[in-house]
Amino acid sequence: MTIRTDFSVRRNTTMPLTFTVLDAKGRPHPTLKHLDSAILIIRLMSGDTITVPLSVKHGGVGTVLTAEQTRSWTWRWARYEVAVEVKGIRSVIYEGNLTLDNDLGA
Repeated sequence: MTIRTDFSVRRNTTMPLTFTVLDAKGRPHPTLKHLDSAILIIRLMSGDTITVPLSVKHGGVGTVLTAEQTRSWTWRWARYEVAVEVKGIRSVIYEGNLTLDNDLGA
């Protein structure tokens, strides 16, 4: 099941991201120990791709985007996917649009 949702990230700001992993009935999955890997894939309009590894967090998979990491990002809009791999099978669990907002000082 792929969930479509759009969100934004503020450049030059530290931001935690968590994506809830749901079971076949749409409820939060009780255990994530079966995941081999999870990744956030950001596809820019220029054709470039940014990949961010995700780790198991309480309630899902996630990461913390740091201010240092987002400081050099100059794009405004991108498509993204969150993909998980279980026993060699890759599935996209989230997809949508990702907007990069300027930091407050810009």
